[in-house]
Amino acid sequence: MRIITFIFSFLLSVAVWGQNLPKPMQPPRLVNDFAQLLTPAEQQLLEQKLRAYHDSTSTQVYVITAAETEGYTLAQLSPEFFKQWGIGQKGQDNGVLILIKPKLEHEFGEVFIGTGYGMEGVLPDVYCKRIIEQVIIPNFKNGNTYRGIDMAVDAVISYASGEYKGKLQGESDFMEALPWLLIFVVLVIIFVRNANNKGKGGGKSGGGGIPFIFPIGFGGGHSSGGSFGGGFGGGGGGRSGGGGAGGRW
Repeated sequence: MRIITFIFSFLLSVAVWGQNLPKPMQPPRLVNDFAQLLTPAEQQLLEQKLRAYHDSTSTQVYVITAAETEGYTLAQLSPEFFKQWGIGQKGQDNGVLILIKPKLEHEFGEVFIGTGYGMEGVLPDVYCKRIIEQVIIPNFKNGNTYRGIDMAVDAVISYASGEYKGKLQGESDFMEALPWLLIFVVLVIIFVRNANNKGKGGGKSGGGGIPFIFPIGFGGGHSSGGSFGGGFGGGGGGRSGGGGAGGRW
């Protein structure tokens, strides 16, 4: 079923490969309200929540609103946003996109939650559909746009937290250096023991110990710092297998 969904989504997205999607707002952010559905204060609150979640898990949850889609469905546009904006971390594709088109006088409102490859296991289509039908649409129908989006973000985080654990910023470099650190500690211990044995043995080698060698590659490492290239402009991921669900009101 997943293969069929992917093929169908791929065929749909072919038609929009040349579509000029809007560029991310500047300065780069996770909340891109092109349709102006939220007040500046509401955008800031959402942004703070999403940045905090990213900082603790590396998972990127984007909220994008679009007033006009030129006839394309949000299901068609979602993979394009993933690809062109680089949503999710490179190599992990741990991105989630909440894409919203407001209801107009003669058009239905639309919402789509798309997932990157790395999130499909913890946020399957059925969960996305549940969030849309039980959280977003009821609030939107009552005119509670911010509440609907905020609660949807909470639901996404609730489903994903505790199951998908991304790398903390800087954790990657530390984990790569950890084996060298352990070697360094062991060699220091051996060096100290050999030195003590030498002192006790009146200058004898005490069995010819292992020479102290500073491990190449340890130290001087770089911090991963801002994984968004100086801002929230995408993490270099962008692979979406067509996962997600949509709805309208």
